[in-house]
Amino acid sequence: MVKKREELFNVYSHLLGTLAGIAGTVLLIIAAAGSTAHLLVVLPYGVSVIFMFSASSLHHMFKINENDNNLWHRMDRLAIYFMIAGTYTPVCFLYLEGGWRWTMIGIQWGLVLFGFVSQVVFPGASRVLYSVIYLVMGWLAVIPLHRLVEAMTAGEILLLVSGGLIFTAGGIIYAIKRPLLYPGRFSFHELFHVLILLGVVCHYLLIYRAVGAATGV
Repeated sequence: MVKKREELFNVYSHLLGTLAGIAGTVLLIIAAAGSTAHLLVVLPYGVSVIFMFSASSLHHMFKINENDNNLWHRMDRLAIYFMIAGTYTPVCFLYLEGGWRWTMIGIQWGLVLFGFVSQVVFPGASRVLYSVIYLVMGWLAVIPLHRLVEAMTAGEILLLVSGGLIFTAGGIIYAIKRPLLYPGRFSFHELFHVLILLGVVCHYLLIYRAVGAATGV
């Protein structure tokens, strides 16, 4: 089992994300408690965030070498599909209406199914391919962007865009394996982990704010 300092950082940084995700999900459930519809859209989000961080932490905990493609590595990749679709679900439900709402949610969860099949059929596919798919999923929001902007306040737009840009930077860093920074201590993958944490924080604040406004909390 890998014992390098970077792996310890990767394990504990996303273990922290898991614990924060659990706490954040509880707060979202409390905020949405008065509305069944809102509960049904925040739960997939909360579960997907917890799934992503826990799968990542476990992958790095049980990682044997840099080319290890064990179950937890595949779960780690799959969990990112769930997290992206899980984030889209409350955002689209709260800020879009009619066909826009359900089309965007449906596309995202369809891509989760694609991700699941790809992990079964092509478990060894390159990180560049997966990074491109993640980025495409994330930036599908530009299609109904005019609708989102009409429904959001300036602060909400800032949180949405900031989270998207942070995730994009993380995806690019993950794909190109740069910058190396301080190899053996804090390199591109550790930076990727930090950016994922920050991106989730931005979108969590957006969703919590929207749920609170919708339910009067």
